[in-house]
Amino acid sequence: MSHLQEALSHLHDPDYEPPQALIEFVGLSTPSSALEVQATISRKIEELRPVADVPRSARSRRSHGILHNRFVLKLTVEETAERMAMGASSVRRAQREAVHWLASHLLEDYVRRRQNLDDHGTAPDSRLTAKNTPDVRAQVEQELASLQVGAPGAIARVDEVVSAAVRLETVVGAARGVNLVVSTIDAELAAAVHPSALRQALVMSLGQLIEWTAGHEVRIRASSEDTMVVLELSCQPPADGQMRELTLVREIIDSRGGTVQVAHHPDELVMRIEVPEAGDVTVLVIDDNTDVVYFYQRCTEGTRYHIVHHSEGRHVFDAVAASDPALIIVDIMLPDIDGWELLTNLHNHPLTRHIPVLVCSVIHEANLALALGAVLCVRKPVSHRDFIQALDWVMERVGSIGQAAQASSGGPDSATDRPPSSPRP
Repeated sequence: MSHLQEALSHLHDPDYEPPQALIEFVGLSTPSSALEVQATISRKIEELRPVADVPRSARSRRSHGILHNRFVLKLTVEETAERMAMGASSVRRAQREAVHWLASHLLEDYVRRRQNLDDHGTAPDSRLTAKNTPDVRAQVEQELASLQVGAPGAIARVDEVVSAAVRLETVVGAARGVNLVVSTIDAELAAAVHPSALRQALVMSLGQLIEWTAGHEVRIRASSEDTMVVLELSCQPPADGQMRELTLVREIIDSRGGTVQVAHHPDELVMRIEVPEAGDVTVLVIDDNTDVVYFYQRCTEGTRYHIVHHSEGRHVFDAVAASDPALIIVDIMLPDIDGWELLTNLHNHPLTRHIPVLVCSVIHEANLALALGAVLCVRKPVSHRDFIQALDWVMERVGSIGQAAQASSGGPDSATDRPPSSPRP
């Protein structure tokens, strides 16, 4: 991601020297000139221009506009803000999102080229050879990790991800006489997975099924089962019974806490992809600083987290009863009650002892916080990324403890339930 950001910043710089990893990632042979890399990135931005009937409010139109104005036209943040009727701070936030959006599309192109190389021994672009192509798994893992770091807490709206994957594969399906049939998907269904990761897994899965069932149809449906989003892709089984292992798809889904299963029936082949459901996670914040709470709310926009604020500690149990939070964030410096006393009360009270508590305060006594029942202690001021990563860490920990408790007749394993040695996620 840093290589792409640097290349965008030097999109018109003749002295720019692109790194080999970026050259290979955009599909060029090494060595290649800066001009070739710059032209390839500019061409990709132009390819992503939305069609005329896409609404002006659509995220794709905004992301393309940011990329075009900031990097192709070399407009300043202020000039871009004026042209797009946005605030300067909004442009800066949208720019980060737009760069990740561009990176995800470049990643899809890269995986397609590599798949063709693996399947047929040659790549569509003759300049891409086995010699200068890095290990695809390592590259994909690196890019997906970069996306997750850049947008922690991001969730995938399943209907949007499926629609995007189907649009990409419809052309391939038409060429092989395969129709893609999508059942209605609940617009509220969301997965706790970065949308680029889920979309890429679906693109590769649909590509495989299209290849296996030439001349028929591939059916796609999505549903919620327990705490998982279930995507079922089904088609007629391949005539020769031969199917390649979906190694890369499995790696992407497994790394996000999901599973991939393929069931063979006499008249149907069903691929079942399960990923954790995002749901809505209510976070109760006990903090008298409204600026900090506003910052938390901005951090969690577009994520599965919903911030509920209570400024006093004395009536915290009324706030818990009203909001039913999955997580509580406590500041130690409260005006009406000592934060350590509040933490102790939360840990001992039957209404809240099962709710994980994250201490976020300028007073960073991590060992004391953990001893009194907190699961994590984060020092203020906290960055956007660290805040969301802390929430993710706590919720993942809650899930793992729940699974351990379910698997053990004696309750949660004491080692699993012990606070981590490091106070940071």
